[in-house]
Amino acid sequence: MLAEKDLTLKVALRLAQLLTGSGYAAIQTRTSDRAVNDPPRELTGDDKITLADELQARIDLANAAAADLFVSVHFNGTANPSSRGTQVFYSDGRPFTDRSKVFAELADASLVKALAEAGYSTNDRKASTDSSILGYASHFYLLGAASDIVKRPSNMPGIIGEALYLTNDDDANALRQDGILEALARGYSEAIKQYFARFPVS
Repeated sequence: MLAEKDLTLKVALRLAQLLTGSGYAAIQTRTSDRAVNDPPRELTGDDKITLADELQARIDLANAAAADLFVSVHFNGTANPSSRGTQVFYSDGRPFTDRSKVFAELADASLVKALAEAGYSTNDRKASTDSSILGYASHFYLLGAASDIVKRPSNMPGIIGEALYLTNDDDANALRQDGILEALARGYSEAIKQYFARFPVS
């Protein structure tokens, strides 16, 4: 059985290797199968420890590192098993939305290309704002602005990549192949390089 947490870790670990080998400093929120908010801490001021605290821990780590870019590697899922393909989300309404959009478009194109080169034809669902899925002024926790829910937002452009669907048989079978996971890591890596070629770090 495929587990998203295992696949994302494999892709992220390989991505970090590729970036480090190209001279980038890749900071990972996790390098093993354990939570970032470990031991569990209350980080959001609601006197409860929930998924929000885990997500806030990831944002806090990126902010503390003064990261230039935030990449959250995911795989999609839905109740409709016919849904398949590649989609990358960015958040509108942020000071750096324009850069996040550019990065999302680069990542989407690069992932689709890398999959094709590895022999898998994905359904390109394109780069999209998170609010287009969640509704007006609603955002994914990792990408959104400060709100009643998000206490400390990210300080850098970022994306959530949904490379393929775990709930679609064709996508899931592709993800069982090491060559596809390698292609995804390379797709993200190439997009990151293209982003920094366009927006060099000063």
